[in-house]
Parts: sequence; C-alpha cells; structure tokens
Amino acid sequence: MSTVGELTDHAAQQRMEAHHVQLVAAVDDAVAELEGACLDDDAAAARNAAARFQILLEESVLPHATGEERTLYAVAEALNGALVQSLTEEHDVLRDLIRACGALAGDLGQRSGRVAHVGLAHEVRALFRAHAHKEDSFVTPLLLRETPAGTLAKLFVDMHALPAGA
Repeated sequence: MSTVGELTDHAAQQRMEAHHVQLVAAVDDAVAELEGACLDDDAAAARNAAARFQILLEESVLPHATGEERTLYAVAEALNGALVQSLTEEHDVLRDLIRACGALAGDLGQRSGRVAHVGLAHEVRALFRAHAHKEDSFVTPLLLRETPAGTLAKLFVDMHALPAGA
C-alpha cells in the first residue's frame, strides 16, 4: 500500500466522500434557509439567505469543482474521457446556475424574484447532489482501480493544496 505522507488511497477516498457529504449538507441547509425566507415572504431574510447561499457556492462549491478538474479529472480523462467530459459539462451547468442565482439577487424584493431564486437554488441542489454521487461512485473507484497505488492520495493532497481562487 502506497501512501503520500500518512495518507493512503483508501483514506483519501474516505475524505473525498466525507467532503462531498459536508458540501451537499451545506447546500441542502442553505437552500432550506432560502426557501423558508422566500416562502415566508420576507424580502430582507430572503436577501440575507441568498447572500449566504451565493457565498457558499462561490467560496466552497466552485473552488472544489475547479480543484477536481485540475487534479482528479486531469488523470481520469485518459481512463474514461466520456465520463470526465460529462462531469465537466455538469460543472459548466453548475457554474451557469450559480451565476444565474447571483444575477437574480437583485430581484429578491419581488415575490416573483424570490420564487425564481428558490427554483434555481433547487436546480443547483439537485445537480450538485447527483454530481457528487457520480464522482464518488465512478471517478474515485476508476482512479483506485486504474492508477498506481498512491495516485489518489497524491491527487487529494494536490487538490487541497490549490489556492482557493485557482
């Protein structure tokens, strides 16, 4: 069993999956908060919830996606290009949805804007949940199976060594 420092491939896989669980839960919580504020017809609370949701997406979800593309996907592409292409396209859709959420923030004073924002938030949540599941079910096992021991651990370390805005 090869390790990077004290990190094994198995431990890296567990950490990746745990991180996805944390991110999905954070997105779930943020969507629930946004939905509650919007359904209560509280424009100020909706603006605050939308701002927190946007920060989560821009500071946690998007950097995570970029890190995956630059590390995991870069190696996995040679092993299953169609899988990586589809996941990269999902990242692109996620980025578009996140930009759309940001653009709608100015409309939260109107009920129709709040309803539209909640709809987009649900789209983000659904896509992100399914996407994280695919990565855990297909990408990580592919890398474990098809790359030399220690590769996944190194990719995990490399992914988390990238600057947040990289």
